[in-house]
Amino acid sequence: MKTNLRQPNFLWQGVLILLPVALMAAFGFWAILRERNAVEQEARQRAKEILQSLPNDFGRLAAIELTQYDGPKGGWFNYLRFGSAAWPEDKLRKQLFSNANELIAITNDLADLRRAFPDWNDGPPPIVSFVLDINGQIDGSRPMPPCPPAWLQTLSAKQYEAWTALVAAQFNPASLPELARRAIAFEDSQPPAHARACAEFIKLRAELQSQPATNAVERLMRFARSCDAIETESGVPLATLALAEALKRAQACGPTAALWEGLEAEVASPGALTPGLLDEAAPLAARNPQLSQALKAMWILLADKLAQRDLADAIRQSGRLNGVTTTNLWADARGGRWFCILQPWDTQTGAIISNHPAWTTDIQTQVRCYPKSLVAHSFADALGATMVALPGYFGISAELEGEVVPFPAFWNNSGDVLAEEQSRMWLPAILRRDLDNGRRTETPFESMPSHPRFTLRIRLADRNLLYAKQRQLQLVFGSLIALSTLAAISGFVAAYRAFQRQQQLSEMKSNFVSSVSHELRAPIASVRLMAENLERGSVAEPRKQNEYFGFIAQECRRLSSLIENILDFSRIEQGRKQYEFEPVNLAAMARQTIQLMEPRAADRQVQLQSVIPDNAESAEADGKAIQQALVNLIDNAIKHSPKDACVRVGLDCAPDWFQLWVEDKGDGIPAAEHDKIFERFYRRGSELRRETQGVGIGLSIVKHIVEAHGGKILVRSQPGRGSRFTISLPAKR
Repeated sequence: MKTNLRQPNFLWQGVLILLPVALMAAFGFWAILRERNAVEQEARQRAKEILQSLPNDFGRLAAIELTQYDGPKGGWFNYLRFGSAAWPEDKLRKQLFSNANELIAITNDLADLRRAFPDWNDGPPPIVSFVLDINGQIDGSRPMPPCPPAWLQTLSAKQYEAWTALVAAQFNPASLPELARRAIAFEDSQPPAHARACAEFIKLRAELQSQPATNAVERLMRFARSCDAIETESGVPLATLALAEALKRAQACGPTAALWEGLEAEVASPGALTPGLLDEAAPLAARNPQLSQALKAMWILLADKLAQRDLADAIRQSGRLNGVTTTNLWADARGGRWFCILQPWDTQTGAIISNHPAWTTDIQTQVRCYPKSLVAHSFADALGATMVALPGYFGISAELEGEVVPFPAFWNNSGDVLAEEQSRMWLPAILRRDLDNGRRTETPFESMPSHPRFTLRIRLADRNLLYAKQRQLQLVFGSLIALSTLAAISGFVAAYRAFQRQQQLSEMKSNFVSSVSHELRAPIASVRLMAENLERGSVAEPRKQNEYFGFIAQECRRLSSLIENILDFSRIEQGRKQYEFEPVNLAAMARQTIQLMEPRAADRQVQLQSVIPDNAESAEADGKAIQQALVNLIDNAIKHSPKDACVRVGLDCAPDWFQLWVEDKGDGIPAAEHDKIFERFYRRGSELRRETQGVGIGLSIVKHIVEAHGGKILVRSQPGRGSRFTISLPAKR
């Protein structure tokens, strides 16, 4: 039976080496990703807990922070209106300036405003509040731009002709009697009362041309007080024109209390000419520090009124205003973004209301406008008051009525949203005094019924900081996994190479056994055959017997050499090979070796030639080992040399080195195999077609012997040009 032996396979060994590491690496990376997801989930949970930890009345805190500057602004403007802007001798002004408590309160109000608005320069603070009537107009404001009055449309043709003649006369150098005649003609046409008042102003202004400035100013201001609600044909209030005329005449006599009261009234309800009137009053106040301060206060009050007008226009354009309104909105005005709170206002009680009682007949819309920067600071201050501690990787943002509030720099408004919570602003209830059946009652009410809606969001502001600790663990475990994987791959490669090497060694050993068997069988068979012939007496001639004895001796020497090489190889493999170093005459040893190898060369019909000097110095070496190495080299040269070839053996001497060399004229060795020929069991060509004897351990023994002496074995060979092997030995160890 023929038995098929299975060839060794490295597959399962590789699987057993790499599979555990691959599973460990896969599990490690899965664990790292799972840990990363767990960190993010923990961050989301932490964000929800932070929002849930906010007090239930956070909306009240935000509302208080937003509206806390309404009082200081109102106190400051009341001080401007009734104190700083008033006539220096005004009784109320004196009382206000003499009240230390009032002055302290004003100082505190200013300090609060400066804290809220660091860039504020004592001008109108960016908080605007006003009241809108049922038509969406600011209560008590004048139309801008002015519109022609209703009385102009009601004039008959006769009245309009008389009015046109009167107006034309005031611009012509007509005499006063002529102007008076035309005024009488217009009055005889029975015009409306407002038209008659305008005619009286034209006549008054003409009459005052020849009167002293003091009298003129007094009469003009008295006339202005009598026609407060009358408008000229251009829509400008008649009182404004009278005030303008009085300011011109006052340049000659100086300002008066009545004139200053007229300016205050003009600023309280400004029109298109109000800035020009304040400019006209500047020369009058230049010589009086108190009036200069009063004029500065008027400019501040005027700027606030103009801001009210701009914001009212923006609110009307938003389309959210419909009669008396309770709502919240954002508006663009005066180059910025404003948050506006609109809610009903009871003009009878001066309080905000959340419903419309049946007895209330005069309800308007109160509007409070706050710049976006103040809204942001309000939310930031409210959060600061709650003492909420945010980790460094968290940021927080807010959205009020659909508008993102840009928090200050220390609040981060970017990043992924981890959690959010919606809420509303509200202010605590206060008391409102109501008139009920002739009696005063107090009813609690909330001062912000519009309840502005806002959303707080916790954001992941710094992802790197969040994953810093996890990234450290990831780096540690990743490094361990990488090192384990690298070690496993290195082990796999080493095991695979060892497996391949073992396969090669197994094959070489098989070839070695085959070669040794072949090398031993041939001489033993020859010796046995010749011994049997001698034993049977088949060879009777003495000459023939001596020839047989010579062959037997030659084969025995060959067997001894082979066995000695095998034994040396075994000692080398087991690490038991020992060398005895002593002074050796390399020249004498080489010549002796040549003599020993001459029968072998003669048998192969090869000539040995000695190139050895006579007077070579001794070297410290193991003579027997060096001789064995030289024998192996000469034997290889003889085996690979053709018949009648010459093998040269030489010795070169140098002060520090000796070189024994053997040169043949054989087939040569390719350069790619110069290193391989010194490997164990390696033989060039196929073992089944080998033409030379040997087992492939001779050169490996030579290399071991030479390196043990601290030398080198060199080869110089080219195919077709023979080979030269050189043993290079140091003179001293």
